[in-house]
Amino acid sequence: MPVLRGLFNRSQEERELDEEMRFHLAAEAQLRIDRGEPADSAERSALRDFGNVTLAREVTRDMWGWGALERAAQDLRFAARMLRKNVAFTAVALAALTLGIGATTAMFSVVYSVLLKPMQFPEPDRLAMVWERQPSGRHNVVQTHNFLDWRSRNRSFLNIAAYVSVPANLSGDGDPVQVPGLRVTAGIFEILGVPPVLGRTIRPEDDAVGAPAVAVLSNGLWQRRLGGRADALGRKVLVNGAACEIIGVMPAGFAVPSQTADVYLPMQFDLAHPGRGRNYRTVARLKPNVSLAAAQADMQDVAAQLAQERPDDNYRWSAFWGPAAGACYIN
Repeated sequence: MPVLRGLFNRSQEERELDEEMRFHLAAEAQLRIDRGEPADSAERSALRDFGNVTLAREVTRDMWGWGALERAAQDLRFAARMLRKNVAFTAVALAALTLGIGATTAMFSVVYSVLLKPMQFPEPDRLAMVWERQPSGRHNVVQTHNFLDWRSRNRSFLNIAAYVSVPANLSGDGDPVQVPGLRVTAGIFEILGVPPVLGRTIRPEDDAVGAPAVAVLSNGLWQRRLGGRADALGRKVLVNGAACEIIGVMPAGFAVPSQTADVYLPMQFDLAHPGRGRNYRTVARLKPNVSLAAAQADMQDVAAQLAQERPDDNYRWSAFWGPAAGACYIN
């Protein structure tokens, strides 16, 4: 390490540099004296021809490789002298830095624990997202009719829930605002294993067509819109023009796989006339003692049945599961 060796032998290097420069100046002056030039004039001429001695020293130091460190050390020495001359300013600056660093560290700790730290679902290895597989082999969101048949026919999952992102325009209780919303089928919160911090979640009776409109709020929206008040339950909020009763509030950090939302609304599928569009994500929880491989085979069997029953929609389509994005999400 030449640079480190140079740092430890700096005094010796400096002495050798000065001696070498004096040698070259003396040799040049002697040549001029030998040619008949007076000694004083010869020394001045030699120094003039040699050039800026200080600059030569700086260039040589840079070639040694520690000029930048030396300049940094000079800056530090200058800063230390200025701080010694202004003791009161130094004390105030150190106090401000200490308080600022402490406050920043404390704030980050709070923000991380409350807002950034992902929520871990219970038994995340038992969660799966089930997709449709296109004839090309790519995965796809799920058709309404197929989801309903998956839910009723599968033998591997405790439950399967569907959800789809929708914009939620809120009015009443404050300025109108649009927030991210999700329509979800009953059971999704139980599948994920996260209970509300206030009230209840969406039940099967809420998910029936014609049932009274209800909404579950994220913790963030509850705090922002309603000030975190416990009496928010039972109040009505207008969502896309419909008066929805607030029935529950989820904990901070909660989100369903790969989606965030401030408002959760019942899906309310029309079971008599399910749609044909492919729009929905699904999440499921495995039954005890059922492996993911067994669940995969089960879902492929169900998909094969549906391809025979509704070939116009499902010919060469299949189903497969995937992990629920690590089962760890941030809201």
